[in-house]
Amino acid sequence: HMGRKSSKVQALKSSQPSPPTMTTTTIFGPHSTTLGAQDATRNRLASIDMQTKNIEVEKASLLSRSEELDAALKSLQAERKAIFNRIAPISYLPNEILAAIFETLHASLEDEHTALTTLSEVVVSHVTTHWRAVAIKASKLWTRIKFRSSQQSIGLLELYLQRSQRLPIDLFVEIDNSNTDSYNHLIRPHIGRCRHLSIYTDERADLIKQLNLLSTQSTPFLQSMDLLCSSTWRGLSQLDSNRPSGGAPNLSALRVRGAEIEDLFDPLYILQSIRMMWCEQIGPPVLHHAANLTHLTLAELQIYGGEYQSISTITLPRLLALSISIRDAEDGALSEFLMALDAPRLEVLHFCNIGETDTSPLWTSTHFPSLHILALDHDLSEFGLLALATSCPHITHLAYGDKVEDLQLLLKSSGVESGAQTATHWANLHTLYLDTPSAPGAVVEMLIARRNIGAPIRKLLVPIKVSLDFHAACSGHVEVEKMRDHLKALYPNWQDWNSGKWAD
Repeated sequence: HMGRKSSKVQALKSSQPSPPTMTTTTIFGPHSTTLGAQDATRNRLASIDMQTKNIEVEKASLLSRSEELDAALKSLQAERKAIFNRIAPISYLPNEILAAIFETLHASLEDEHTALTTLSEVVVSHVTTHWRAVAIKASKLWTRIKFRSSQQSIGLLELYLQRSQRLPIDLFVEIDNSNTDSYNHLIRPHIGRCRHLSIYTDERADLIKQLNLLSTQSTPFLQSMDLLCSSTWRGLSQLDSNRPSGGAPNLSALRVRGAEIEDLFDPLYILQSIRMMWCEQIGPPVLHHAANLTHLTLAELQIYGGEYQSISTITLPRLLALSISIRDAEDGALSEFLMALDAPRLEVLHFCNIGETDTSPLWTSTHFPSLHILALDHDLSEFGLLALATSCPHITHLAYGDKVEDLQLLLKSSGVESGAQTATHWANLHTLYLDTPSAPGAVVEMLIARRNIGAPIRKLLVPIKVSLDFHAACSGHVEVEKMRDHLKALYPNWQDWNSGKWAD
Protein backbone atom coordinates (compact mmCIF):
# COMPACT_ATOMS: atom_id res chain seq x y z
CA HIS A 1 0.00 0.00 0.00
CA MET A 2 2.83 2.38 0.87
CA GLY A 3 4.57 1.54 -2.42
CA ARG A 4 1.59 2.47 -4.52
CA LYS A 5 1.31 5.80 -2.62
CA SER A 6 4.91 6.70 -3.29
CA SER A 7 4.49 6.07 -7.01
CA LYS A 8 1.52 8.37 -7.15
CA VAL A 9 3.41 11.11 -5.40
CA GLN A 10 6.26 10.80 -7.88
CA ALA A 11 3.89 10.92 -10.83
CA LEU A 12 2.21 13.99 -9.42
CA LYS A 13 5.56 15.79 -9.04
CA SER A 14 6.66 15.02 -12.55
CA SER A 15 3.44 16.39 -13.99
CA GLN A 16 4.02 19.80 -12.43
CA PRO A 17 5.91 22.42 -14.59
CA SER A 18 9.68 23.02 -13.89
CA PRO A 19 10.78 26.41 -12.57
CA PRO A 20 12.56 28.70 -15.09
CA THR A 21 16.40 28.14 -15.57
CA MET A 22 18.78 31.11 -15.00
CA THR A 23 21.37 31.44 -17.94
CA THR A 24 24.71 33.31 -17.41
CA THR A 25 26.31 34.95 -20.54
CA THR A 26 30.09 36.01 -20.61
CA ILE A 27 30.86 38.87 -22.97
CA PHE A 28 34.67 39.29 -24.27
CA GLY A 29 35.89 42.69 -25.43
CA PRO A 30 38.55 43.50 -28.12
CA HIS A 31 41.43 43.43 -25.60
CA SER A 32 40.66 39.85 -24.57
CA THR A 33 40.78 38.66 -28.25
CA THR A 34 44.32 40.18 -28.80
CA LEU A 35 45.72 38.40 -25.77
CA GLY A 36 44.53 35.08 -27.12
CA ALA A 37 46.17 35.60 -30.53
CA GLN A 38 49.50 36.49 -28.90
CA ASP A 39 49.41 33.32 -26.84
CA ALA A 40 48.86 31.28 -30.02
CA THR A 41 51.79 33.04 -31.77
CA ARG A 42 54.09 32.40 -28.83
CA ASN A 43 53.11 28.77 -28.80
CA ARG A 44 53.85 28.49 -32.54
CA LEU A 45 57.26 30.13 -32.17
CA ALA A 46 58.12 27.78 -29.36
CA SER A 47 57.06 24.88 -31.54
CA ILE A 48 59.20 26.11 -34.46
CA ASP A 49 62.21 26.56 -32.19
CA MET A 50 61.79 23.09 -30.85
CA GLN A 51 61.45 21.59 -34.33
CA THR A 52 64.47 23.57 -35.58
CA LYS A 53 66.57 22.38 -32.68
CA ASN A 54 65.54 18.81 -33.31
CA ILE A 55 66.38 19.12 -37.00
CA GLU A 56 69.78 20.66 -36.22
CA VAL A 57 70.56 17.89 -33.79
CA GLU A 58 69.55 15.30 -36.36
CA LYS A 59 71.56 17.08 -39.08
CA ALA A 60 74.66 17.25 -36.88
CA SER A 61 74.31 13.58 -36.23
CA LEU A 62 74.02 12.87 -39.96
CA LEU A 63 77.01 15.11 -40.77
CA SER A 64 79.06 13.37 -38.13
CA ARG A 65 78.05 10.07 -39.61
CA SER A 66 78.86 11.36 -43.11
CA GLU A 67 82.34 12.40 -41.98
CA GLU A 68 82.84 9.00 -40.44
CA LEU A 69 81.76 7.38 -43.70
CA ASP A 70 84.04 9.68 -45.73
CA ALA A 71 86.98 8.79 -43.51
CA ALA A 72 86.18 5.10 -43.80
CA LEU A 73 85.84 5.45 -47.59
CA LYS A 74 89.16 7.26 -47.93
CA SER A 75 90.83 4.64 -45.79
CA LEU A 76 89.45 1.87 -47.97
CA GLN A 77 90.43 3.71 -51.16
CA ALA A 78 93.95 4.28 -49.87
CA GLU A 79 94.22 0.64 -48.89
CA ARG A 80 92.96 -0.44 -52.30
CA LYS A 81 95.48 1.83 -54.08
CA ALA A 82 98.28 0.51 -51.90
CA ILE A 83 97.32 -3.10 -52.65
CA PHE A 84 96.87 -2.33 -56.36
CA ASN A 85 100.26 -0.61 -56.50
CA ARG A 86 101.89 -3.53 -54.71
CA ILE A 87 100.61 -6.02 -57.27
CA ALA A 88 101.34 -3.77 -60.31
CA PRO A 89 104.18 -5.20 -62.46
CA ILE A 90 106.35 -2.10 -61.98
CA SER A 91 106.28 -2.64 -58.21
CA TYR A 92 108.33 -5.78 -58.64
CA LEU A 93 111.21 -3.82 -60.17
CA PRO A 94 114.25 -3.45 -57.94
CA ASN A 95 114.66 0.04 -56.56
CA GLU A 96 117.85 0.49 -58.56
CA ILE A 97 116.05 -0.14 -61.87
CA LEU A 98 113.13 2.10 -60.88
CA ALA A 99 115.57 4.88 -60.00
CA ALA A 100 117.30 4.39 -63.36
CA ILE A 101 113.94 4.82 -65.12
CA PHE A 102 113.32 8.05 -63.21
CA GLU A 103 116.80 9.30 -64.11
CA THR A 104 116.30 8.47 -67.79
CA LEU A 105 113.03 10.42 -67.81
CA HIS A 106 114.71 13.32 -66.05
CA ALA A 107 117.57 13.42 -68.56
CA SER A 108 115.23 13.22 -71.57
CA LEU A 109 113.34 16.32 -70.42
CA GLU A 110 116.41 18.32 -69.47
CA ASP A 111 116.23 20.78 -72.37
CA GLU A 112 112.43 21.14 -72.39
CA HIS A 113 111.94 22.90 -69.06
CA THR A 114 109.96 26.12 -69.10
CA ALA A 115 108.42 28.27 -66.39
CA LEU A 116 105.20 26.25 -66.73
CA THR A 117 106.77 22.80 -66.90
CA THR A 118 106.23 20.48 -63.95
CA LEU A 119 109.60 18.96 -63.13
CA SER A 120 109.79 15.20 -63.53
CA GLU A 121 111.38 14.71 -60.11
CA VAL A 122 108.37 16.40 -58.51
CA VAL A 123 105.92 14.30 -60.52
CA VAL A 124 107.41 10.89 -59.73
CA SER A 125 107.81 11.74 -56.05
CA HIS A 126 104.04 12.29 -55.72
CA VAL A 127 102.75 9.04 -57.25
CA THR A 128 103.13 6.44 -54.48
CA THR A 129 104.90 6.23 -51.16
CA HIS A 130 107.28 3.71 -52.66
CA TRP A 131 108.05 5.91 -55.65
CA ARG A 132 108.57 8.91 -53.39
CA ALA A 133 111.09 7.02 -51.27
CA VAL A 134 112.97 5.87 -54.37
CA ALA A 135 112.89 9.34 -55.98
CA ILE A 136 114.17 11.12 -52.88
CA LYS A 137 117.12 8.75 -52.66
CA ALA A 138 117.89 9.11 -56.40
CA SER A 139 120.31 12.00 -56.05
CA LYS A 140 120.67 12.57 -59.79
CA LEU A 141 117.05 13.73 -59.98
CA TRP A 142 117.81 16.73 -57.78
CA THR A 143 120.97 18.07 -59.42
CA ARG A 144 119.27 20.64 -61.69
CA ILE A 145 118.60 23.58 -59.38
CA LYS A 146 116.92 26.90 -60.13
CA PHE A 147 116.78 29.94 -57.87
CA ARG A 148 115.07 33.28 -58.47
CA SER A 149 115.75 35.96 -55.91
CA SER A 150 112.37 37.56 -56.63
CA GLN A 151 110.64 34.40 -55.36
CA GLN A 152 112.94 33.90 -52.35
CA SER A 153 112.58 30.12 -52.69
CA ILE A 154 115.28 29.36 -50.14
CA GLY A 155 113.42 26.36 -48.71
CA LEU A 156 113.16 24.67 -52.10
CA LEU A 157 116.80 25.43 -52.85
CA GLU A 158 117.86 23.86 -49.55
CA LEU A 159 115.73 20.78 -50.32
CA TYR A 160 117.42 20.26 -53.68
CA LEU A 161 120.88 20.77 -52.20
CA GLN A 162 120.17 18.13 -49.55
CA ARG A 163 118.68 15.57 -51.93
CA SER A 164 121.44 15.98 -54.52
CA GLN A 165 123.86 15.03 -51.74
CA ARG A 166 127.44 15.50 -52.96
CA LEU A 167 126.85 15.07 -56.70
CA PRO A 168 127.80 17.80 -59.21
CA ILE A 169 124.92 20.23 -59.77
CA ASP A 170 123.62 22.44 -62.59
CA LEU A 171 122.75 25.77 -60.99
CA PHE A 172 120.57 28.43 -62.65
CA VAL A 173 120.38 31.72 -60.75
CA GLU A 174 118.35 34.85 -61.55
CA ILE A 175 119.18 37.87 -59.40
CA ASP A 176 117.22 41.12 -59.34
CA ASN A 177 117.43 43.89 -56.74
CA SER A 178 116.28 41.58 -53.92
CA ASN A 179 118.53 40.84 -50.96
CA THR A 180 120.55 37.68 -51.62
CA ASP A 181 122.39 37.30 -48.31
CA SER A 182 120.44 34.16 -47.35
CA TYR A 183 121.05 32.63 -50.76
CA ASN A 184 124.75 33.50 -50.73
CA HIS A 185 125.17 31.95 -47.28
CA LEU A 186 123.34 28.78 -48.31
CA ILE A 187 125.00 28.24 -51.69
CA ARG A 188 128.59 29.14 -50.79
CA PRO A 189 129.55 25.67 -49.42
CA HIS A 190 128.02 24.03 -52.51
CA ILE A 191 129.28 26.33 -55.29
CA GLY A 192 132.28 24.09 -55.81
CA ARG A 193 129.89 21.29 -56.85
CA CYS A 194 128.70 23.21 -59.92
CA ARG A 195 128.97 21.39 -63.23
CA HIS A 196 127.04 24.11 -65.05
CA LEU A 197 126.51 27.63 -63.71
CA SER A 198 124.08 30.18 -65.16
CA ILE A 199 123.91 33.62 -63.59
CA TYR A 200 121.44 36.21 -64.89
CA THR A 201 121.47 39.63 -63.21
CA ASP A 202 120.06 43.09 -63.77
CA GLU A 203 123.20 44.90 -62.66
CA ARG A 204 126.85 44.21 -63.30
CA ALA A 205 127.60 44.63 -59.59
CA ASP A 206 125.33 41.69 -58.77
CA LEU A 207 127.04 39.56 -61.41
CA ILE A 208 130.41 40.37 -59.86
CA LYS A 209 129.12 39.44 -56.39
CA GLN A 210 127.97 36.06 -57.63
CA LEU A 211 131.28 35.40 -59.38
CA ASN A 212 133.08 36.31 -56.17
CA LEU A 213 131.47 33.25 -54.57
CA LEU A 214 133.75 31.23 -56.86
CA SER A 215 136.89 33.09 -55.94
CA THR A 216 137.56 31.09 -52.77
CA GLN A 217 136.41 27.75 -54.12
CA SER A 218 137.90 24.88 -56.03
CA THR A 219 135.65 24.01 -58.98
CA PRO A 220 136.89 20.68 -60.34
CA PHE A 221 133.48 19.77 -61.85
CA LEU A 222 132.74 23.06 -63.60
CA GLN A 223 132.27 22.48 -67.34
CA SER A 224 130.16 25.40 -68.58
CA MET A 225 129.13 28.91 -67.58
CA ASP A 226 126.43 31.22 -68.90
CA LEU A 227 126.61 34.82 -67.68
CA LEU A 228 124.14 37.58 -68.50
CA CYS A 229 123.97 41.17 -67.31
CA SER A 230 120.94 43.02 -68.68
CA SER A 231 122.22 46.47 -67.69
CA THR A 232 125.14 48.15 -69.42
CA TRP A 233 126.06 50.22 -66.34
CA ARG A 234 129.43 48.98 -65.14
CA GLY A 235 129.06 49.76 -61.44
CA LEU A 236 131.86 49.88 -58.86
CA SER A 237 132.16 46.27 -57.72
CA GLN A 238 135.47 44.54 -58.26
CA LEU A 239 136.34 40.88 -58.40
CA ASP A 240 137.88 39.43 -55.26
CA SER A 241 139.95 37.18 -57.48
CA ASN A 242 140.43 36.68 -61.17
CA ARG A 243 139.74 32.95 -60.94
CA PRO A 244 138.58 30.20 -58.55
CA SER A 245 141.25 29.41 -55.99
CA GLY A 246 141.56 25.83 -57.18
CA GLY A 247 141.11 26.69 -60.83
CA ALA A 248 138.53 25.31 -63.24
CA PRO A 249 140.46 22.70 -65.20
CA ASN A 250 137.38 21.23 -66.91
CA LEU A 251 135.70 24.48 -67.93
CA SER A 252 135.09 24.06 -71.65
CA ALA A 253 132.09 26.27 -72.55
CA LEU A 254 131.56 29.95 -71.77
CA ARG A 255 128.85 32.39 -72.81
CA VAL A 256 128.99 36.03 -71.71
CA ARG A 257 126.33 38.61 -72.55
CA GLY A 258 126.12 42.20 -71.40
CA ALA A 259 129.72 42.31 -70.19
CA GLU A 260 133.20 41.86 -71.56
CA ILE A 261 135.11 38.72 -70.70
CA GLU A 262 138.20 40.61 -69.62
CA ASP A 263 136.09 42.56 -67.07
CA LEU A 264 135.03 39.30 -65.40
CA PHE A 265 138.03 36.99 -65.68
CA ASP A 266 141.71 36.92 -66.27
CA PRO A 267 141.80 35.53 -69.84
CA LEU A 268 145.20 33.97 -69.26
CA TYR A 269 143.74 31.53 -66.74
CA ILE A 270 140.06 31.15 -67.59
CA LEU A 271 140.26 30.65 -71.37
CA GLN A 272 143.00 28.07 -71.71
CA SER A 273 140.60 25.13 -71.47
CA ILE A 274 137.66 26.76 -73.27
CA ARG A 275 136.50 24.94 -76.41
CA MET A 276 133.19 26.74 -76.99
CA MET A 277 132.74 30.46 -76.48
CA TRP A 278 129.90 32.90 -77.13
CA CYS A 279 130.43 36.61 -76.51
CA GLU A 280 129.23 39.97 -77.76
CA GLN A 281 132.49 41.85 -77.79
CA ILE A 282 135.99 40.53 -77.67
CA GLY A 283 139.41 42.05 -78.07
CA PRO A 284 142.48 40.55 -79.71
CA PRO A 285 144.24 39.88 -76.36
CA VAL A 286 141.41 37.58 -75.28
CA LEU A 287 141.55 35.46 -78.43
CA HIS A 288 145.30 35.06 -78.07
CA HIS A 289 144.60 33.02 -74.90
CA ALA A 290 141.90 30.81 -76.44
CA ALA A 291 143.99 28.43 -78.50
CA ASN A 292 141.76 25.42 -77.72
CA LEU A 293 138.59 26.92 -79.19
CA THR A 294 136.62 24.67 -81.52
CA HIS A 295 133.39 26.74 -81.67
CA LEU A 296 133.30 30.54 -81.51
CA THR A 297 130.22 32.77 -81.71
CA LEU A 298 130.67 36.54 -81.91
CA ALA A 299 127.30 38.27 -81.54
CA GLU A 300 126.60 41.97 -82.06
CA LEU A 301 130.26 42.47 -82.91
CA GLN A 302 131.62 46.00 -83.29
CA ILE A 303 134.90 46.26 -85.17
CA TYR A 304 136.71 49.26 -86.53
CA GLY A 305 139.30 49.79 -89.20
CA GLY A 306 142.87 49.22 -88.08
CA GLU A 307 141.89 47.36 -84.90
CA TYR A 308 143.25 44.04 -86.15
CA GLN A 309 145.58 45.28 -88.85
CA SER A 310 148.63 45.85 -86.70
CA ILE A 311 148.31 42.93 -84.29
CA SER A 312 150.07 39.61 -84.52
CA THR A 313 148.21 36.69 -86.05
CA ILE A 314 145.54 35.13 -83.84
CA THR A 315 146.20 31.40 -84.04
CA LEU A 316 143.22 29.14 -83.39
CA PRO A 317 144.52 25.76 -84.54
CA ARG A 318 141.45 23.77 -83.42
CA LEU A 319 138.68 26.13 -84.52
CA LEU A 320 136.02 24.25 -86.51
CA ALA A 321 133.00 26.58 -86.49
CA LEU A 322 132.78 30.38 -86.49
CA SER A 323 129.57 32.41 -86.28
CA ILE A 324 129.64 36.19 -86.70
CA SER A 325 126.86 38.74 -86.30
CA ILE A 326 127.82 42.35 -87.00
CA ARG A 327 126.36 45.24 -85.06
CA ASP A 328 128.68 47.88 -86.44
CA ALA A 329 131.71 47.58 -88.70
CA GLU A 330 133.71 50.10 -90.69
CA ASP A 331 134.60 49.40 -94.29
CA GLY A 332 137.21 46.67 -94.50
CA ALA A 333 137.18 45.96 -90.75
CA LEU A 334 135.58 42.52 -91.11
CA SER A 335 138.11 41.54 -93.74
CA GLU A 336 140.96 42.66 -91.45
CA PHE A 337 139.56 40.57 -88.61
CA LEU A 338 139.17 37.42 -90.72
CA MET A 339 142.61 37.78 -92.27
CA ALA A 340 144.08 38.09 -88.76
CA LEU A 341 142.71 34.64 -87.90
CA ASP A 342 144.85 31.61 -88.54
CA ALA A 343 142.32 28.77 -88.43
CA PRO A 344 143.48 25.99 -90.77
CA ARG A 345 140.79 23.54 -89.59
CA LEU A 346 137.81 25.91 -89.90
CA GLU A 347 134.98 23.95 -91.56
CA VAL A 348 131.84 26.07 -91.13
CA LEU A 349 131.29 29.82 -91.26
CA HIS A 350 127.97 31.38 -90.26
CA PHE A 351 127.32 35.02 -91.18
CA CYS A 352 124.42 37.06 -89.84
CA ASN A 353 123.97 40.67 -90.92
CA ILE A 354 127.45 41.25 -92.27
CA GLY A 355 126.25 44.26 -94.24
CA GLU A 356 126.84 45.48 -97.76
CA THR A 357 130.10 47.30 -97.04
CA ASP A 358 132.13 44.12 -97.41
CA THR A 359 131.42 43.31 -101.06
CA SER A 360 135.04 42.78 -102.02
CA PRO A 361 136.64 39.40 -101.26
CA LEU A 362 136.89 39.10 -97.48
CA TRP A 363 139.94 36.84 -97.52
CA THR A 364 142.08 35.00 -99.99
CA SER A 365 140.74 31.74 -101.35
CA THR A 366 143.46 29.74 -99.59
CA HIS A 367 143.15 31.42 -96.19
CA PHE A 368 140.69 28.87 -94.76
CA PRO A 369 141.63 25.69 -96.63
CA SER A 370 139.14 23.42 -94.81
CA LEU A 371 136.11 25.70 -95.13
CA HIS A 372 133.26 23.93 -96.95
CA ILE A 373 130.05 24.93 -95.12
CA LEU A 374 128.61 28.45 -95.41
CA ALA A 375 125.44 29.72 -93.70
CA LEU A 376 123.96 33.14 -94.52
CA ASP A 377 121.03 34.23 -92.37
CA HIS A 378 120.25 37.45 -94.20
CA ASP A 379 119.94 38.53 -97.78
CA LEU A 380 123.02 39.69 -99.61
CA SER A 381 123.18 41.42 -102.94
CA GLU A 382 124.60 39.68 -105.97
CA PHE A 383 127.89 41.48 -105.33
CA GLY A 384 128.04 40.37 -101.70
CA LEU A 385 127.42 36.77 -102.71
CA LEU A 386 130.05 37.04 -105.41
CA ALA A 387 132.59 38.28 -102.84
CA LEU A 388 131.90 35.26 -100.63
CA ALA A 389 131.99 32.86 -103.57
CA THR A 390 135.41 34.23 -104.48
CA SER A 391 136.72 33.98 -100.92
CA CYS A 392 135.51 30.43 -100.28
CA PRO A 393 135.29 28.53 -103.60
CA HIS A 394 135.13 25.01 -102.16
CA ILE A 395 131.71 25.19 -100.49
CA THR A 396 129.77 21.90 -100.45
CA HIS A 397 126.94 22.92 -98.08
CA LEU A 398 125.16 26.27 -98.31
CA ALA A 399 122.35 27.75 -96.20
CA TYR A 400 120.67 30.86 -97.56
CA GLY A 401 118.27 32.89 -95.46
CA ASP A 402 116.36 35.04 -97.91
CA LYS A 403 114.87 35.16 -101.41
CA VAL A 404 116.68 33.13 -104.03
CA GLU A 405 116.77 35.57 -106.96
CA ASP A 406 120.36 36.79 -106.42
CA LEU A 407 121.50 33.34 -105.39
CA GLN A 408 119.90 31.92 -108.53
CA LEU A 409 122.00 34.17 -110.77
CA LEU A 410 125.18 33.12 -109.01
CA LEU A 411 124.48 29.39 -109.07
CA LYS A 412 123.34 29.36 -112.71
CA SER A 413 126.45 31.12 -114.00
CA SER A 414 128.77 28.87 -115.96
CA GLY A 415 131.84 28.81 -118.15
CA VAL A 416 133.64 26.45 -120.46
CA GLU A 417 136.64 24.47 -119.31
CA SER A 418 138.38 21.90 -121.52
CA GLY A 419 135.45 22.05 -123.91
CA ALA A 420 132.89 21.26 -121.20
CA GLN A 421 130.44 23.56 -119.52
CA THR A 422 131.21 23.99 -115.82
CA ALA A 423 129.84 25.98 -112.90
CA THR A 424 131.58 29.29 -112.37
CA HIS A 425 130.95 29.37 -108.62
CA TRP A 426 130.71 26.67 -105.97
CA ALA A 427 131.13 23.79 -108.38
CA ASN A 428 131.29 21.35 -105.43
CA LEU A 429 127.99 22.48 -103.90
CA HIS A 430 125.68 19.50 -103.37
CA THR A 431 123.50 20.40 -100.33
CA LEU A 432 121.43 23.58 -100.29
CA TYR A 433 119.14 24.95 -97.56
CA LEU A 434 116.60 27.64 -98.48
CA ASP A 435 114.94 29.33 -95.51
CA THR A 436 112.32 31.27 -97.49
CA PRO A 437 111.68 29.41 -100.74
CA SER A 438 109.95 31.56 -103.36
CA ALA A 439 107.85 30.25 -106.22
CA PRO A 440 108.88 26.67 -106.93
CA GLY A 441 109.39 27.46 -110.61
CA ALA A 442 112.45 29.62 -109.91
CA VAL A 443 114.00 26.97 -107.68
CA VAL A 444 113.31 24.19 -110.20
CA GLU A 445 114.89 26.32 -112.92
CA MET A 446 118.00 26.73 -110.77
CA LEU A 447 118.16 23.00 -110.04
CA ILE A 448 117.90 22.14 -113.73
CA ALA A 449 120.58 24.69 -114.62
CA ARG A 450 122.98 23.23 -112.05
CA ARG A 451 122.41 19.75 -113.40
CA ASN A 452 123.00 20.91 -116.98
CA ILE A 453 126.37 22.47 -116.11
CA GLY A 454 127.55 19.31 -114.37
CA ALA A 455 127.22 20.56 -110.77
CA PRO A 456 123.88 19.14 -109.58
CA ILE A 457 122.33 19.92 -106.22
CA ARG A 458 121.73 16.49 -104.66
CA LYS A 459 119.80 17.48 -101.54
CA LEU A 460 117.49 20.43 -100.90
CA LEU A 461 116.73 21.25 -97.26
CA VAL A 462 113.65 23.34 -96.49
CA PRO A 463 111.80 24.47 -93.34
CA ILE A 464 108.99 22.40 -91.88
CA LYS A 465 106.53 25.14 -92.89
CA VAL A 466 107.20 24.83 -96.64
CA SER A 467 104.13 24.21 -98.79
CA LEU A 468 103.22 20.85 -100.26
CA ASP A 469 103.20 22.41 -103.74
CA PHE A 470 106.82 23.48 -103.38
CA HIS A 471 107.81 20.07 -102.08
CA ALA A 472 106.03 18.29 -104.94
CA ALA A 473 107.51 20.56 -107.63
CA CYS A 474 111.10 20.12 -106.45
CA SER A 475 111.07 16.47 -105.40
CA GLY A 476 111.16 15.37 -109.04
CA HIS A 477 114.56 16.99 -109.47
CA VAL A 478 116.27 16.61 -106.11
CA GLU A 479 115.93 14.92 -102.74
CA VAL A 480 113.87 17.26 -100.55
CA GLU A 481 114.05 17.08 -96.78
CA LYS A 482 112.22 19.22 -94.23
CA MET A 483 114.34 20.44 -91.32
CA ARG A 484 113.80 22.11 -87.96
CA ASP A 485 117.44 23.04 -87.39
CA HIS A 486 119.28 23.61 -90.65
CA LEU A 487 122.62 24.33 -88.97
CA LYS A 488 122.51 20.93 -87.28
CA ALA A 489 121.55 19.39 -90.61
CA LEU A 490 124.46 21.03 -92.38
CA TYR A 491 126.93 20.45 -89.58
CA PRO A 492 125.95 17.79 -87.00
CA ASN A 493 128.54 19.10 -84.53
CA TRP A 494 126.96 22.56 -84.47
CA GLN A 495 126.32 23.56 -80.88
CA ASP A 496 122.94 24.82 -79.75
CA TRP A 497 123.65 27.75 -77.44
CA ASN A 498 120.00 27.88 -76.35
CA SER A 499 119.92 24.46 -74.71
CA GLY A 500 121.21 25.75 -71.37
CA LYS A 501 124.08 23.28 -71.21
CA TRP A 502 126.71 22.90 -73.89
CA ALA A 503 129.53 20.83 -72.49
CA ASP A 504 129.84 17.20 -73.56
